Amino acid sequence: MKNNGHKSTSPTAGLPKCPTGIQGLDEITGGGLPRGRPTLVCGGTGCGKTLLAAEFLVRGAVQFGEPGVFMAFEETEAELKANVASLGFDLAGLIRRKKIAIDYVHIERSEVQESGEYDLEGLFVRLNHAIDSIGARRVVLDTLEALFASLPNEAILRAELRRLFRWLKDKGVGVDRDEWVSITNVKIDGDKVEIHLEGGGEGRRGSNHANKMGASYKRAGGSRLNLKFQKDLTDTDIAPQNILTFMARLLDVSRIEQKLQEKEMAPELRAAIEAHTVQENMTYEMVLMSFGDPDQKKVDESDDTNLRETWFYLKNGHRWVVRFDNGKVVKTQVF
Repeated sequence: MKNNGHKSTSPTAGLPKCPTGIQGLDEITGGGLPRGRPTLVCGGTGCGKTLLAAEFLVRGAVQFGEPGVFMAFEETEAELKANVASLGFDLAGLIRRKKIAIDYVHIERSEVQESGEYDLEGLFVRLNHAIDSIGARRVVLDTLEALFASLPNEAILRAELRRLFRWLKDKGVGVDRDEWVSITNVKIDGDKVEIHLEGGGEGRRGSNHANKMGASYKRAGGSRLNLKFQKDLTDTDIAPQNILTFMARLLDVSRIEQKLQEKEMAPELRAAIEAHTVQENMTYEMVLMSFGDPDQKKVDESDDTNLRETWFYLKNGHRWVVRFDNGKVVKTQVF
């Protein structure tokens, strides 16, 4: 095509993009999907919309350090794990490490009855908790059709969609996660639990203020989470490991869990992690502590009794090949 001296201007020039990490898609979209904006993926049944969305979240978590929430209205968590496994992704591992959260919302059209004004307030509450629990920067809703199909009023549908997209933007999905803080105290009284962060919540005045402000608040000198159960807590409920598991629903406690795991390790494996290297007999979790998420994974063999896979890393100019057999490192190669 002949150029007459006029510079062509792309209508999308300067639009911030969010790379998907999906080979080929980022190239044809000029860098990925528009950042901070909703993207609607359309297509017939079975064309791959769910797998595309799942890979968008997995790539974001593994390659770009952006945790993601998958809110599903049609497929359960178990079904999603099985489907994503066909792409070679360890979705269960990402969920365990709080890189991805899945929330399955069961909607049965035959059980839906419209009464009064319809809004998505309940969805916002549920989605808000999922986003905050892992500091999500990417969100997938699959599918909007399942959420709105039973509503005959298109005006309400459009209004609630606009409100949903505005809510996601105001929520700040796409901004940096909060800083790491210290848990300075945990108080238990009957059916109440107080979790103090950075010294927050000390004093009666602070306690009264927390009760007025709601489940959590932040003030100078620290923050507090105020939680109330429907029953008095037992000794089993407040055992250290159970309290830690409970707090993991609200806070990222991965550093505490890592320290506890390191205490149980053989000295040579703990030394390898501290030296940021990999050796035989290390588990998946140990390799992640030492090297972080791999640049690439490959499942070599998988059946009911065996799982062999290979993780690839690029570290300090060298390529590491780490081979696993049933969850433990059996061989490492450095090139």
